[in-house]
Amino acid sequence: MSTFFYMLLAGVVWMALRQSIDPLTFGVGAVIGALMWRVFGAPARRSFSPLRALRFAWISLGLLLVFLWELGVANVEQLRVIFAPRIDVRPYWVDYRSELETHTSRALLGLMIAMTPGSITCEEIEELEAGDRVCHVRIHLLNSLDPEAQLERIRKRLEAPLLKLEQL
Repeated sequence: MSTFFYMLLAGVVWMALRQSIDPLTFGVGAVIGALMWRVFGAPARRSFSPLRALRFAWISLGLLLVFLWELGVANVEQLRVIFAPRIDVRPYWVDYRSELETHTSRALLGLMIAMTPGSITCEEIEELEAGDRVCHVRIHLLNSLDPEAQLERIRKRLEAPLLKLEQL
């Protein structure tokens, strides 16, 4: 999908250079980006297809909406902790085994988790005997009444769309 990202970036940059926010300007920039991509012959993991680009955009939009929802819920939970007459939190470190394969996806997952209030992430990669790399994300939760339920929520709501994006 790097071709698709390059086209999006070229479209946005072209809109900034033209100082115009309209679909036609974006489209011209995206076409210029696609032409530059072909001229310079940058390697792509897969060839560009409009259907895959639309699926990528749809899944990305869904992930963005889910992340914004999770961000809002986490902010409300933190406000509840702050305004409580007695602060009763149970901080906890948990190890989360991620199934994501690319560094970009793992970094994005870590950033989404770290951006939600009350959590911090750090990545640890362990080598296995067969040479496979397994990614463990260590997460600090400020208030963890049920850590396993929170990990399952991360798996279903944040990691699952990232896995779909990796497979495109």
